[in-house]
Amino acid sequence: MRVRGEVIRAVRRKRGLTQQQLADAIGASRKQVTLWEGNRSSPSAAHLFAVAKRLDVDPRALVADD
Repeated sequence: MRVRGEVIRAVRRKRGLTQQQLADAIGASRKQVTLWEGNRSSPSAAHLFAVAKRLDVDPRALVADD
């Protein structure tokens, strides 16, 4: 599963959240969010669903189709 970090970043910014605020809301570290947004790491399924819920997007929008 490859997560589209650029989508997480774009939606997070659109919602007016900092990386720290998103991390706090989903029980992750800011470093983890940074890695996800930079496509250097992928979140667990639980974190992926938590991100999608907090950002109010369909989880499928955060995952690449390839």
